Amino acid sequence: MKLIWAKRARKDRCDIRDYIGQDKPSAALAMDHLFDEKAGLLKKFPLLGRAGFAPNTRELVVHHNYILIYKVRNEQIEILRVMHTRRKPR
Repeated sequence: MKLIWAKRARKDRCDIRDYIGQDKPSAALAMDHLFDEKAGLLKKFPLLGRAGFAPNTRELVVHHNYILIYKVRNEQIEILRVMHTRRKPR
């Protein structure tokens, strides 16, 4: 399966990395690596996450504070957003 990060998801990652990096740059890099690691699992196990709130989406808990929102289509997984668990999707 092919894994794609949507533009919005890439921006989410960048924003999260910048926010965490203000206080602890090493933690920001570790979190970003965790996003890559967990997203990589989806290539082999595309239905690993739970059914998402939005139609035709799935959600994978990456960390107790962050989830990946993604879609599976044909042979492709698209990461749509990286959301903080307390944030409401828009």
